Amino acid sequence: MLLTLTLTTLGCSPATTDTSAPPPVPPPGGTGWAALSHDGYAACALDGDGSVHCWGNDDARVVTDAPAGTGFRAISVDQAACALDAEGALTCWGTNLSGNLTDLPSGSFVAVSLGGGLGCAVDAGGHPVCWGASAWTLADRLALVVTALDVEASLVCGLDATGALACDGTFGDGDDNFTPLEGSYSEVSAGGSRGCALDHEGRATCFNDRWSSDDYEIPGTGLHGLVSGRAFSCALDAHHLVVCAGPRSAQEVTPGIPDRPLARLVAGGDVVCGLDDVGAITCWGESTSNITDGPAADGG
Repeated sequence: MLLTLTLTTLGCSPATTDTSAPPPVPPPGGTGWAALSHDGYAACALDGDGSVHCWGNDDARVVTDAPAGTGFRAISVDQAACALDAEGALTCWGTNLSGNLTDLPSGSFVAVSLGGGLGCAVDAGGHPVCWGASAWTLADRLALVVTALDVEASLVCGLDATGALACDGTFGDGDDNFTPLEGSYSEVSAGGSRGCALDHEGRATCFNDRWSSDDYEIPGTGLHGLVSGRAFSCALDAHHLVVCAGPRSAQEVTPGIPDRPLARLVAGGDVVCGLDDVGAITCWGESTSNITDGPAADGG
């Protein structure tokens, strides 16, 4: 992406359950997948041509209403779904369960992220625009030109060009704008009750919903690919192996960690998915849908 923008999509609010909804849709699969996003219930991936393939729980019609066509280049799923087309315009779908399809911005963007009732997109100049049920605007409140942005149901965090971290939302005691960590960072992620940032040596520092230092730090240096779920965070170490930590990591996440290198991680709810260097998808964790089965068709 432009501006070396790192955008991680996190979905930590449970999807509304409709007992009359259709059963989970089986996943696609194989290799050649270019991008992936999920909220722990439904997942969508982009194949090598930029076509959208979705699977999992269809309560929010993320699977049924997925757009046809090719050329999509970024995607985000959280109780709805949005993708960027070849010109950077937003295309969104789903039943708008949490309000994040309302008042969509127009224009061209390089990244998009949904979290709960909130959506944010970033233009080529690094300016974030947010919309939805809780439309916090980092651009107005924090005056950020961001190089990294992460959206969660109650928290938006971004890094500016100097690596300084700033957040916005109803996290912790409810203040809108705050700086949970001082210093300069290269990556940031937000989860259901915590956030983490990586410094320029790949060391993780986490903060919880009281904005204090978290006891569940990801160990090691040289970490990259940081993501956070409901109550855990994961990253890739210098050998591209997955390392996780957090209150829920031991039970829900750690037992399923693959013993092979991955190129990219995506977290949502209590599920983590990874893309390897040939574009194969691996998912693990706790889910009421079948997204952890991983895709079975070829994405190439």
